Amino acid sequence: MESKKEYVISPDTMVIGPIYNENGYLHSIVMEVHTNYKITKKPYKVMKDSCHYYGSNYNGIREATTQITGFKSKVPICISHYLNLFFFPLESPKNETCTWVSLAHIEKVIPVSPHVSTIKFTNGSEMQVPYSRGTIERNLGRTAYYRMLLMRRFESIG
Repeated sequence: MESKKEYVISPDTMVIGPIYNENGYLHSIVMEVHTNYKITKKPYKVMKDSCHYYGSNYNGIREATTQITGFKSKVPICISHYLNLFFFPLESPKNETCTWVSLAHIEKVIPVSPHVSTIKFTNGSEMQVPYSRGTIERNLGRTAYYRMLLMRRFESIG
């Protein structure tokens, strides 16, 4: 798996998750449609830097999303509406180990046990996570709702 210092989320990005290096430092693992990378930044930093790259501010996006949806926790983030880059956290983004998942790449969520699920992606790959199917699908639904509300605003301008 290739390692990189810098990474910008793109339409191929499916997941940004935590991984510890051999010295115990938290970095990110990025799953893309065709490859995976290790990034020498924490997942939150990859999210924040990607927002900046596309001309936004993570905290500003989070605040705007809360205003639009009323969501106060596990707030989904639109990194770029133009590129359809909507991501949701699997846990509180305040946790350094928070994993972020792209709305566009989820095919289905398969329950493994009451508190473990497998996320199946559109490219056929899978990722097992320590969350119930209901929890993941709720976050997925909230993100889709946010995307729909945002898209309606753009359509009404138009």
